[in-house]
Amino acid sequence: MPHVSPPPVTRRQDLGAAALAAALIVATLSLLTPPGQPAHDEVHYLNIAEKGLIGNDSLAAPFAYRCAAPLIVRVFYLLFGLSVDVGFRFLVIVSSMALLIFSYLLARTAGGNHATGLVVLLAVGFSFFHIKGSLAVPAMVDVEAFALTVAAVWALKRNRPGLCLTIACGGLLFKEFLLVPVALFLADQVRLYLRTRETAALRWLIAGTVLPTLILLLPRLLIPVSVAYGANLRWGFGAPDRMAYLENLPRFLSGELDLGRTTNAALALLSYWLPVLLVTTRQRIRALRSFPRGDGLYSIVTLGTVAVLALFGGTNIMVFAAYTAPAMIIVLTRLSGAGIPGWESLFMLFSTAVFNRIPFPLRGITGGIAEAGAFYGAWWSTIDSVTISRFLEIGGWMLLVMILRHFPMPGRLRTPIQAESAD
Repeated sequence: MPHVSPPPVTRRQDLGAAALAAALIVATLSLLTPPGQPAHDEVHYLNIAEKGLIGNDSLAAPFAYRCAAPLIVRVFYLLFGLSVDVGFRFLVIVSSMALLIFSYLLARTAGGNHATGLVVLLAVGFSFFHIKGSLAVPAMVDVEAFALTVAAVWALKRNRPGLCLTIACGGLLFKEFLLVPVALFLADQVRLYLRTRETAALRWLIAGTVLPTLILLLPRLLIPVSVAYGANLRWGFGAPDRMAYLENLPRFLSGELDLGRTTNAALALLSYWLPVLLVTTRQRIRALRSFPRGDGLYSIVTLGTVAVLALFGGTNIMVFAAYTAPAMIIVLTRLSGAGIPGWESLFMLFSTAVFNRIPFPLRGITGGIAEAGAFYGAWWSTIDSVTISRFLEIGGWMLLVMILRHFPMPGRLRTPIQAESAD
């Protein structure tokens, strides 16, 4: 992936400060967020962690094909005697740390300075379904996939295609949304080939097509399941079967959009991209005309891939939106290149934290991801008072920041946090 100039160097002390910030966020949220009672998807992942894959007659698709995180927890249990519940909690904490650190690194690679990287790290940390939601439902395996997604895109931005493809392919055993960096990898190689006509890009294109396809297919060919879930249905096979899921794949991907899901998809995206919305102005949008073509391509491909995968997904629309993290990080970093006053950065972080209920208890959530979704909004096709209030809240925060821009701010708060040009 060619660059006009290399990205700014991240100093060890800067990375140490980012790691410390990540540790403080994760530790604080761990203390504030007890795990809820396992339910829904979590039950299937816990089943794999407790019983493994071999000889387990109660496996369910597609959860059995996302076996990496549960098997890691099973290794913790077999080797160290760590209980399955504690193992998942530990894995969530480690993955949350990794997610925040790679978010910082991606922001730096996209052109941000140290301050911008820390602002981006905090914005990602204050998104409900990255860390706080994962701590509430620790067996959901999404935070592990979030971390791998951002890490893979960071590797791609660092011009390390082999590392990117390795992380993305391994990540497909965590969640199918690792197709996001796979799609970015392929788009990047197509762009490189069109510019250079080098055969190396063609070889990477072949590898980036064949390897992810094999990793997606092999578990579905080798692991027998007794029940499968689709976008809008559950189907039991009676006895464990290796081919039943693939043979009936069109049925499981036949979910239909309705007004409720479409509305919630819009709400989920607006909610997740609130940090960007709050610092966007006409002047900064004009500044994005100098947006590097590679970053613009990354953002478009990320949003498109997530949208397609969400069409075939289940009820967790607000979780799906959080897989646009690489694009959100890059856009937020690039907006900072137009100069965001310190007070706006602080206001954006405060608003994001309050909107995502980061400082507040979950009011006794015990029913797993379904109740977390009901608490947060943008759940399946449900349209209720929470949905309306969340739309109004987004509008309220945006209106408030526009009003505040008309008032003078103290000297140091006027100082912009700008990105360094990396392209």
